[in-house]
Amino acid sequence: MASRPEGPTPFTIPTLLPEQPRPFAFGKNNRSRISGWAQKVVGDRKLRKKKATATARLLALHTAAHARFDGQLGRLEDDGLALDQAASFCTLPPEQVGEHAKLLVAADWLADVDTGQGWLRGRLTERVLPLGGLL
Repeated sequence: MASRPEGPTPFTIPTLLPEQPRPFAFGKNNRSRISGWAQKVVGDRKLRKKKATATARLLALHTAAHARFDGQLGRLEDDGLALDQAASFCTLPPEQVGEHAKLLVAADWLADVDTGQGWLRGRLTERVLPLGGLL
């Protein structure tokens, strides 16, 4: 994500290789839609203007993918997103998720953020609500 468009960095997701069992039940067209959605999230204009790090952009992607229809983070039965899972997705120690979440608040991505008791609680702002994963 830190590379420029004129010099992209290639990467491989091992579970999506042809010789591996398919982890998703959709085809190539849907995969390109997911790729486009992810590109919209990490390329968000306000994230770019705030010079968000790659880690903060990954956290934005994780929060958008795990938001309910009303923008709240996590499933109804959960108290938000588990800090250890969010940290693992962003390759951070759990105690550093809060400072990256503050960057997302500054970029008008998240609101009402709290990282207490092992959970990342908050909601997507109205501006980015259409990008939510709609759990």
